[in-house]
Amino acid sequence: MFANLTVAISRRLRAIADLVPRHSKLVDVGTDHALLPVYLSQQHTLSYAVATDISEGPYTAALQNVRAFNLERQVSVRLGPGLSTVAPGEVDTVVIAGMGGSTAVEILTESPKVMEQVELVVIQPMNASQRVRSYWRENGYVLSVEAVILEDDRYYEIMAARRLSGSEVEGRDPAYSSFLGSEDELSVALELGPTLLVKPTDTFIEFARAKLARWKSIAGELEHSRQPASTVHRNRLIRQTHWLEKWMNHHQPEDK
Repeated sequence: MFANLTVAISRRLRAIADLVPRHSKLVDVGTDHALLPVYLSQQHTLSYAVATDISEGPYTAALQNVRAFNLERQVSVRLGPGLSTVAPGEVDTVVIAGMGGSTAVEILTESPKVMEQVELVVIQPMNASQRVRSYWRENGYVLSVEAVILEDDRYYEIMAARRLSGSEVEGRDPAYSSFLGSEDELSVALELGPTLLVKPTDTFIEFARAKLARWKSIAGELEHSRQPASTVHRNRLIRQTHWLEKWMNHHQPEDK
C-alpha cells in the first residue's frame, strides 16, 4: 500500500537509527509499530531485521506496517518477550528503545547465548540509565556513543556500547577513567554519562541542570525522614549535587 513512500519517524528514532551500522543484522526489541526497522530497511542500510514485541497489539501494528511498505522479505515480525524470539547468531545489533533501564538490563541478561554474538547494543532508556551503564561497565562493554536529545519538551538519553572480546573482557571501560577519584564522582558519571560530562553539548548541559534540580528536590523531601535508608540516600544526593554544581560552574551553554 505504501511501498513507494518513506516512513516518517521521530527525531528520537532518527538519532537511534544513526547509530546502527550499515549492513547490520538488527533486532528491535519492543518494536511497537516497527518504525525503526522499516525506516532502516527503506534506507537500504540493513542486511536483515527482526521486529519483536511482547504485546499482541504492537505486534499486529508492526506486521501491518511491514506489509504496507512491502518489506516482508527484509523484516521479520515476531511475538514474544525480549530476545526470546531470536536465535543465537541471527543478529549482531540489538536496539532497545522506550523501556526502563532496569527492564533493558533484564532483557540483555536473560538471553546470554544471543548476546554472546551481538556486536553492538543501542539503548534509549526512559529511566534508570545508570542501571544500563553499570551493567555495561561490570560486564565487559565499552561505551561507544552517548547522546541527549530534546523532543517535545522531553529529554531522551541514547547510548551505544560494544562488548570487549578475549582477554579484554575483564577490563574496565576507559570512558570512566576520569571519574574514579571517589564513589560520588563515579556515581554521577553513571547517572549522566562519562563521555557527555567530558564533552558536553548544550542540550546535555540543560539536561544536567534539570537533573541537578531534581536531586535537590528529592534531597529536600527526604530531609525529615527518620528512615536510615532515606538518610543514606539523601546524603549521597547532597554529595552528588555538590560535585555537579562544581561541574556546572565550568560548563554553560553557548550564547545563541
